[in-house]
Amino acid sequence: MDVCSVDIPIDDFTYTVNEGPNSFAGIFSNLYVECDVTYDLTDNLGNPYSNAVIPAFSTVSGDFNFETTDRLLAGNTYSLELKCTSVVSGNSLVEPFVATIRNDCFDTVLGEAFFNSAAYAHDLWTEGKFFFNDATSTKSGCGDFTYRLIFQDTTTVSVYTIDTTGSPFVSGTPTAKDPWTLQTFDLYIEATLGEFGSVTTTTPITLTVNDPCVNAVVTA
Repeated sequence: MDVCSVDIPIDDFTYTVNEGPNSFAGIFSNLYVECDVTYDLTDNLGNPYSNAVIPAFSTVSGDFNFETTDRLLAGNTYSLELKCTSVVSGNSLVEPFVATIRNDCFDTVLGEAFFNSAAYAHDLWTEGKFFFNDATSTKSGCGDFTYRLIFQDTTTVSVYTIDTTGSPFVSGTPTAKDPWTLQTFDLYIEATLGEFGSVTTTTPITLTVNDPCVNAVVTA
């Protein structure tokens, strides 16, 4: 009786978006090469495989490629079964495997955001505004950065906010002498690119808020 056997087992694998085709061929052989066999590929529930990750499959050879360029599929898991069936004997054998897709941005290298100047100063009750350069990613299309201000004094309740609608900048108008005019502050920016990591400026700016009353001139 003709039977199928597995020559090259398919181990569970992780596929990275845009890595190109992951090819599978010659997985099975049968006892009598003269006997015809057919192949089928389904999920573990018997449903058809997804063309989004397997663009073509041969029922004659059982060969197929697993591939995608769609980052929206990242995180998906496919439980699949490749089956070899002897046409004459009806004997069949299933090779199950699990494929998981991950975003190709997982290994992107982040570059820190940095301020345009090393130090900034402005007066109390007056808006301070200072620009910085966006963080960078070695891979494009991975999403937008979000930013967070980090003060040297973590107890400080910041009146400064970040605006990224154009050239990114930090702005704010302190109105209380304590703590703003009593010390200088080291100010960092933390940039986060979704799930792919974050990076913080290694060199902070020095922020000084001056009390304009100190040098006020009283006139009659």
